[in-house]
Amino acid sequence: MSVRTLCKLGIAVGLANYVLYAAASFLAGGDALHGQIVSGHYLIQAGRGFVEVSRTLFLFSRWEAYGLLTTFPLGLLCASLLSVSRQREHGAVGLGPDADCTAAAPHVGR
Repeated sequence: MSVRTLCKLGIAVGLANYVLYAAASFLAGGDALHGQIVSGHYLIQAGRGFVEVSRTLFLFSRWEAYGLLTTFPLGLLCASLLSVSRQREHGAVGLGPDADCTAAAPHVGR
């Protein structure tokens, strides 16, 4: 599998997990990343307060948030690697430390 294919897969996983997290948080009314378990009651953070939910929903929300903390940065990293790969493939030249800027035309002001 090529690096470009892996990067595209990483982007797709990051975006899919973000959409799933957003939809789950919207439907549940909040997320469990900063939620609490108090005396057997599972509370997700919803705005400035907390909402009680089932244990299953709480655990799903918490693990989905943990997954997002991993997959979203991975997707961003893959997107930047893919961009660099495309620039190199098409011969785009950046101003790196070895760039020669002396060939540019001088600025002629008024």
